[in-house]
Amino acid sequence: MQVGIELLQADRFYLSSKRCNACGYVHKELKLSDRIYICPCCGHRKDRDANAADNLRDYGKLLLTTA
Repeated sequence: MQVGIELLQADRFYLSSKRCNACGYVHKELKLSDRIYICPCCGHRKDRDANAADNLRDYGKLLLTTA
């Protein structure tokens, strides 16, 4: 049974947890132990996993609009 949901897979090297969802800055020094994402560029603060989830959501939207 098909329910109308398309599965998209992000590139394995897409920096979803290191990219600021507000401004796009990539925080390369972010460590796995850092649980709160704080952007050194714009000051955006968010739970690291929530920030990554938002980035993956936006990445999926971008893939669907360019396909």
